[in-house]
Amino acid sequence: LFGSSFIFYLISKIFFFFFEHSSCHDSLTSVYNRSQFDLDIKEEIDRYERNKREFSLLIMDIDHFKKVNDTYGHEIGDKVLAEVAEILKQNTRTDDVVARVGGEEYAIMFQDITSEQALEIIKRIKSTIENNSFMIDKKNYLNVTISAGLCSLHHLPEKIDKIYEYADTALYYSKNNGRNIISIFNPVTGEVNIAKCA
Repeated sequence: LFGSSFIFYLISKIFFFFFEHSSCHDSLTSVYNRSQFDLDIKEEIDRYERNKREFSLLIMDIDHFKKVNDTYGHEIGDKVLAEVAEILKQNTRTDDVVARVGGEEYAIMFQDITSEQALEIIKRIKSTIENNSFMIDKKNYLNVTISAGLCSLHHLPEKIDKIYEYADTALYYSKNNGRNIISIFNPVTGEVNIAKCA
């Protein structure tokens, strides 16, 4: 009786773990999904308003991803999405929040980090993705690039609710200016500038 009860307990724990994981993680890439990211960013906004810590948000998009799907098929497209997510996880810190927030769109929330440090991480991610060969089959590979938008806030509590909007504005600036670019939204001036990646 004890043995069967223990087995039932283990099965229940395993089921709960997988249910909890699937409810907050993207099934294809295993990073957080949009729903979980929205909860996490709300918590971080609340924390920022209390502690005024520096807080950066990146939104990035794989350039011309529709062409990847149209040319190579959705199976290859899914492999690219999963591999990009893995690159993001490998190049961010444990406390950073990585999420897939759209089809080929990802977001990273950087906590307790300067804007300069966040930018260096993003530059490294961009370079790693550019230089990665995504396998189509045993003989053929493809390369992709990303466009990204970054916004960092420090001692600007009145602006915090708009950080996603600001980062998104910077992303679209990158996409409208040739793609394969990191753009930075300045929350003080409202200006967007392209980051130097050389």
